[in-house]
Amino acid sequence: MFRFVIALIAAVSVVSIADCKKKKSSVKTEVRFVAASDGLRMRSTPTLNGEKITTIGNGAKVKVLEEGDVFEVDGLKSNWYKIEFAGKEGWAFGGYLTRPTMDVESGSEKFMGLWKGKMDCQGKHTHLKVHPDHTFTGWIMSGPAGAACTGEDIQGTWAMADKTMCFMREKAERSCYDQEKGQLMANEEKGASFKENSGKEFLSFLRR
Repeated sequence: MFRFVIALIAAVSVVSIADCKKKKSSVKTEVRFVAASDGLRMRSTPTLNGEKITTIGNGAKVKVLEEGDVFEVDGLKSNWYKIEFAGKEGWAFGGYLTRPTMDVESGSEKFMGLWKGKMDCQGKHTHLKVHPDHTFTGWIMSGPAGAACTGEDIQGTWAMADKTMCFMREKAERSCYDQEKGQLMANEEKGASFKENSGKEFLSFLRR
């Protein structure tokens, strides 16, 4: 009887292990993009003191392998993530990565990451962070107001129209842009409505 019980446990264990392996292999790898104008450092350990392995450029695609502890950098709270990039593995701070996705729409990769305007107001810039999960976030600068810089937080969704990226905000028409020489350029034919107080399309001429 004892031998029978041992054999039964062993058989169940083998089935469970096989089942786990099957489930693990069916899970898709999480994809994110770097959203840092100066690039993102990959480190050997999940700490700012970790040895730098490489710096990953803004807009580059990485694969997330593991989630680490929550940390705060430059006022941003996020997890550390173990990532894979260009055949190397290491840790990166998630506050400078886009939101996750399992699949990336064809043609949209070149728009992913952080886009920033030229104008500066006490270190603040109009900026746009394009996420691969069909959302975007950002801030539109409207100008100085006394000792402070005024602006508006923005968010919404995006969709591809041929090779053009179109952004949609609540209660606003869509605004469409092409990427030309590393800049976002308004596509008036498909719609461009996002404005700063100055009346200019806020996304035009934003750079990585």
